Amino acid sequence: HFQFDMGAFTLFGRGVPLMMDFGSMYSPENHQPIYHNRPSWDVSEGEPRPCPGNQQEGCFYRELTYFEHNFEPWTCKAETHGEGMSPTDAYGEIKTFSSLASVDFLIGQTDVKVLQVTPYFPDTAVATAPDPNQKRIIEVVEPFTWQRRVLFAKGTEKVPGFILVRDDMIGKCPPATISYWVMADGVDIHGLSAKASGLFGVDLDLQVLSPSSAMLSTWGWSHKNWGGETQACIRVKPPDNEPTTVLLYPRAKDETSVTITSVAGGFGARLDGGSWTAWAILSDRPVTVRDGEFVFEGTSGLARKVGDGTVTLTLTEPGSIKCGQASLRSQRPSEKQFRLGGR
Repeated sequence: HFQFDMGAFTLFGRGVPLMMDFGSMYSPENHQPIYHNRPSWDVSEGEPRPCPGNQQEGCFYRELTYFEHNFEPWTCKAETHGEGMSPTDAYGEIKTFSSLASVDFLIGQTDVKVLQVTPYFPDTAVATAPDPNQKRIIEVVEPFTWQRRVLFAKGTEKVPGFILVRDDMIGKCPPATISYWVMADGVDIHGLSAKASGLFGVDLDLQVLSPSSAMLSTWGWSHKNWGGETQACIRVKPPDNEPTTVLLYPRAKDETSVTITSVAGGFGARLDGGSWTAWAILSDRPVTVRDGEFVFEGTSGLARKVGDGTVTLTLTEPGSIKCGQASLRSQRPSEKQFRLGGR
């Protein structure tokens, strides 16, 4: 079993499936990275192009096991193993992980040396003949690194949960298209914000914190196997492969949207929920952030303040964090709760 889902994640929001792996069970097969919550490299789509004929110049399947088709497939690329390498060499590894009462945090990294071209069609993921000996289309590339950081702020009775995801493409990396698949029947995009209408009573608000020049678009796919399913995709494309940080906020359909504000040039966000406020920072290097009563030094942390005066401060890496009179400094993952005067 193998799919190009390295670095991808699934999410249950407010107790219901929200961002899930497709459950097509190989029929149709959708192993390509474009169908998972992760970046794909060198996405090539556009208007359908008629096939010039079996084994003819310009046919994708020339010198491959032929796959009956009228139009040429779209393609994207994924990290893979080359000659003399093990498949696990392309899996990457978790560099850092910590789990606290209010936050889970990780850094994953894969060092890419070889890319594989993976085809797909606009209406279906199936784009290769069922031949286990099908030759892979691979290319050795100038090494680059993909690094993903995830800060998962766990929900409480008073403050809902949310997720920050930061992708760093380091080195000479092909153009990246980052997919966020949602079990939704529609997506509205307004600038750097997207709102997905969930299928099970919970919507998803997506806010790009950086770069401000990122381009958002939508896509979708469905299948009929095992009862079928439909998912909508929010695509984020950062020009020049700039570091990309996205905030994901699951929200009940009858819940008022929170106000999400990018802080410190996109290294984090402030969320205002009326009766609560949260600040979350996720950076690849130490930064200093000052936003009103919130002061932070370090790479990753979370502060949450509710109306009864409760403040919870969390550091997932060395640093310091302050919210009003509450402060925390630590060289290891730590958190502390304070009870100050309420409003």
